[in-house]
Amino acid sequence: IMAGGFSVINWMKLGAVVMSWIISPVLSLVIAYCMFKIIIRLILCKKDTYIHALKLSPFFIGIAFFVVVLSFLFKTPLGKKLSIEMPAALLISLILAALVGFAGMKLLGKFVKKINSDGAEEIFRRIQIGTSCYVALAQGANDVANAIGPLAVIYFLVNEGNVGATVPVPVFLLMFGGVGIAFGVSMAGYRVMDTLGTKITTLTNTRGFCVDFAAATTVLIASKLGLPVSTTHAAVGGVIGVGLARGLEAVNFRIIFKIMIYWVLTLPASAVTSMIIFKILQLFLF
Repeated sequence: IMAGGFSVINWMKLGAVVMSWIISPVLSLVIAYCMFKIIIRLILCKKDTYIHALKLSPFFIGIAFFVVVLSFLFKTPLGKKLSIEMPAALLISLILAALVGFAGMKLLGKFVKKINSDGAEEIFRRIQIGTSCYVALAQGANDVANAIGPLAVIYFLVNEGNVGATVPVPVFLLMFGGVGIAFGVSMAGYRVMDTLGTKITTLTNTRGFCVDFAAATTVLIASKLGLPVSTTHAAVGGVIGVGLARGLEAVNFRIIFKIMIYWVLTLPASAVTSMIIFKILQLFLF
């Protein structure tokens, strides 16, 4: 806006992005809610939760692995290089998911022992390691791109003098973004972790699995559609979903309201900050 006025902004695209910020937590909420309801009905309501969790572990491991493999094969450089179309991608993903799911069940049965009456949580505590990696993958597919996209344009502009419709992104810039996110998590991420993990609703390993799966799946879908969304937004939706699956009283709506206020303020606050910085640089450099 400061450089070229309101006319240089693609307001339709911006509107689509803003809508994705609303849709992504809602979609994550629905996925997490449904997934946790399935776990409640098929596992947590049973007498021996450990046995039922172990028997059904191939499904929960497999469904996460299925989405990951499909995201790598469908409409990606790898998929194009291997000439893999949608039917083949679905079949390959399904076969690999089944193999990994049953292999995971065997490993869980061998290494995870029932140590208390709540054995399902022990099973899902291990499964959640995988789904947490799934979240990291989804975050790399979207959040890193959000941060590095503008930097890639600047880098290309400095080196080439102009930019086209698409800009190649050097690998070192992606690595730079990944390292930056890792440092951010280690230095300041604990506050967000505390809010998501304790202040919205009480989380267990089964609920955490649902949140991880819902958030990562939502972000990967958005990445495929080319929409920049926040993994945190999706995770909040997932946490609300597992809370609502236990009843309205299980959700802290006061903290949710505060989070939503911050979400609304983020865009204008960022825009104003960017405008001020640009104006300062313009005064000193031009």
